[in-house]
Amino acid sequence: MHGIGDRHLFLRVDGQGAREPGRQVTIRFLKPGGAQVVLGHSVLPRMEIRTQDAAAWEPIEAKGLIGAVQDVVEVQVPLDALHVRSGDSIALIVTLTRGEESTHYPAQGAIEFQVPSMNPGATNWSA
Repeated sequence: MHGIGDRHLFLRVDGQGAREPGRQVTIRFLKPGGAQVVLGHSVLPRMEIRTQDAAAWEPIEAKGLIGAVQDVVEVQVPLDALHVRSGDSIALIVTLTRGEESTHYPAQGAIEFQVPSMNPGATNWSA
């Protein structure tokens, strides 16, 4: 499930076993590319970026990034950190990892949606 406010993307994932010790949840953004959010049961959420030439993910400061892992994973991601605006597409996948074992959601493809207008009256107005 997802929702978008004027400054944040809200995600909720019903991930069985997500709060088990050693389990890590990664939300990887395919559009725009090069960003991911990583969190776990005892791991504070962090945002990471990777440029095309970089071999590893680098943590960045993302003011407003909040997340929690229990029976449900909930994350608030600042849109500024993703560098998206109204009309841009977002595509993501969620991975639950423990050691070498991982599960992807969705199993194939990605979750895709568009950032809506922050001024819905402007797009719904007619003369």
